Amino acid sequence: IYYLKKSITYYEISDYKKGIEHAHRNLADAYRMKNNLNQALIHSNKSVEIAKTLNDNHRLFNAYNTLVQVNEASGNYKEAFENLKIAKRFEDSTLKVQKLRSIAEVETKYQTVKKEAEIGVLGEKNKAQNRQLWFLLAGLVLALGFIGAIYWQNQKIKASEKLVLAQADQLKLMMKELHHRVKNNLAIVSG
Repeated sequence: IYYLKKSITYYEISDYKKGIEHAHRNLADAYRMKNNLNQALIHSNKSVEIAKTLNDNHRLFNAYNTLVQVNEASGNYKEAFENLKIAKRFEDSTLKVQKLRSIAEVETKYQTVKKEAEIGVLGEKNKAQNRQLWFLLAGLVLALGFIGAIYWQNQKIKASEKLVLAQADQLKLMMKELHHRVKNNLAIVSG
């Protein structure tokens, strides 16, 4: 109790309302356990007042719950029942918020897994396209190599044809020369 009261002083200096509310709630519990129900009621009411200014359903639920326990201990069951109804209303709204958070969290996880699966599929498609591109590039290089070989072979054949034609012309000239000499030799022999 001593340290809780001291903490309220520090919280008030720093204007930390959540801490003040929490300390009053804990003081109410401590006084209730010591059976000092008047002080417990004072601190639980302060806890409720501060929680109302904070507009935090979870804190309101806890503050009203503490008030219910103090009223029960005091034998004020009607008051306890009324406060319990209020606490349940805040509990329901707190649970609703938690459920919505949980649903949003699950939805986010689902969307994340779904997106990761899509990214995986796209990655595989990308790899397949890259492989196809490499195969296409390799095929293109082979085709260019084949075309180059054919061109080189064609140039070689043309060069060979020129050589053969030149040799054929030279052979014709030699044959003419040979025939002319044979003719001359036959003319000399016949003369």
